[in-house]
Amino acid sequence: MRKEVDAILEEDIKKKKGFRYFLRGQTRWENGAYLTHTTGPQGSGILKSMAQANNLIILPDEAEFIEKGTSLPVRFLD
Repeated sequence: MRKEVDAILEEDIKKKKGFRYFLRGQTRWENGAYLTHTTGPQGSGILKSMAQANNLIILPDEAEFIEKGTSLPVRFLD
């Protein structure tokens, strides 16, 4: 099982309600907390965002808007 931690989101994210999203992201440890942000456009054919990612940011099904500063689970890829 890959390591999963809670991280503080560094940007606002909009999504469709009723779907769980897994966004490519970069997470780092800073000042006693994990901080995370997306790696840019998330389209299936966009390999740059996958190459830059070290985790997947897991967005909850019921949310439509996730505010910067929200704590979310992230699953590391390495």
